[in-house]
Amino acid sequence: MNARFDPADAASGVTTCSGVTVLMSTHRGETAANLRDSLESLYGQTLPPGRIVLVVDGPVGEDQEAVRCWSRCACPPMSASPPR
Repeated sequence: MNARFDPADAASGVTTCSGVTVLMSTHRGETAANLRDSLESLYGQTLPPGRIVLVVDGPVGEDQEAVRCWSRCACPPMSASPPR
């Protein structure tokens, strides 16, 4: 399945979230494209997680920050740790 996350689906209630929490991390050496692909893969699961906790290991670039902002409008809710 090559699903793309559509915020309109989350707003309309089409996406059903599970009670599973996913913990993942990102760092300066990661690309925004990989982060977005990882998040889209999680959102595209048959039963998406109820929550994603994204640990930000140090400062990241504006490109990754943009992906984090995109993810905030998504179901499941995502929380991110502040950069260290």
